[in-house]
Amino acid sequence: MKERYTRKNSLRLQRHDYRHPRTFFVTICVEGRHKLFGEVVNATMLLNEFGEAVKIEWKKTAEIREAIWLDEFMIMPNHFHAILRIDDTYIGPFAGPARNVDVGADGNPPAPSEADHSRVTVKTTYARTAPLSTIIAAFKRATTKRINEIRGTKGVEVWQRSFYDRIIRNEHELGLARQYIMDNPLNWELDKENPDLQGVYWEE
Repeated sequence: MKERYTRKNSLRLQRHDYRHPRTFFVTICVEGRHKLFGEVVNATMLLNEFGEAVKIEWKKTAEIREAIWLDEFMIMPNHFHAILRIDDTYIGPFAGPARNVDVGADGNPPAPSEADHSRVTVKTTYARTAPLSTIIAAFKRATTKRINEIRGTKGVEVWQRSFYDRIIRNEHELGLARQYIMDNPLNWELDKENPDLQGVYWEE
């Protein structure tokens, strides 16, 4: 039986410090599950103006926070999936004492792996970074403001209050998460987030 990656309702670990370097799978849903960001046509997600705004703001997340590395992401009609790594081992203006860390051959932090022999050691520095909840909250505020400006509304909620997250622990889980995200438009007709479905849900 083929293994697949699924979300669960309660994914945040108790007493876990979400500022530490980790790779996360994140899902954020639109308020009321309304189809706000576009449509899936022939298994392809077609973004509207609001969806494009979400895409722009998500990319800005890595531009304004040097400790954030973005991986695969997908904007769906009424929700958003993304993989991101919080890694504060970067050279920044407020960095602390230098230390040795493992990075990938291209200079980027590697994904979590139990055995990765392609790494090289470089000298870098250490700096604090924001926890995952702060990063997602800032993204939600920015997209809400931008979308409300576009549609001429003020103070209207775009996202649900919370979000789902799961720590990706190794390369295998990373591969499953990436495939799940890429397959989302293909599986939209069976997705429980699809408001057009009438009582037909895929299994969590």
